[in-house]
Amino acid sequence: HAMGGRETKRAGNEREILPVEGNPNRDIWKMCAWNMCEDPHASADERAVMGALCGHLPSLLPLCTTWEDQLWAYTRVSVDIAVEQQIRQVSLKTYHPLDDNYWSNLRTMEKIVKEIARKDDQFKPNRTLQELLILDKCEELISVCTSWLEDQKEALEPQFLRYLCHLVLVL
Repeated sequence: HAMGGRETKRAGNEREILPVEGNPNRDIWKMCAWNMCEDPHASADERAVMGALCGHLPSLLPLCTTWEDQLWAYTRVSVDIAVEQQIRQVSLKTYHPLDDNYWSNLRTMEKIVKEIARKDDQFKPNRTLQELLILDKCEELISVCTSWLEDQKEALEPQFLRYLCHLVLVL
């Protein structure tokens, strides 16, 4: 491990050190990318691309016009932070510290869904189903579907009703 490689076990007791994968200067690259995201002279598109690559949420959000875009951006950044935490925990290398704002963007899926919720979405059945599936709340999803079927204030579209049946069968 002295060279920073991964150790793997082969047949018998023989061990082999695998080479380091990825960018050995990832911390410096990430700091430079982060600084580019905060550069007001860079275009919004350039900042968003770099933001997606380095976990800079504020540069992504201005271009996220839909709920799905926002869900992707928040999730992408949270995954980036979780990966960075793991790399720093298991690596022998000492990395340059990242901006405190980088670490503050780590969110659970529950927090992400809550943060991007829109008031007008509460009456969108597909959005409700997506959120409940993302949060692995299958029992609540079935309960919501049941209430929609029992309520019948608004007739459900036949295609949506068919979709609900398939979804419940799969769960």
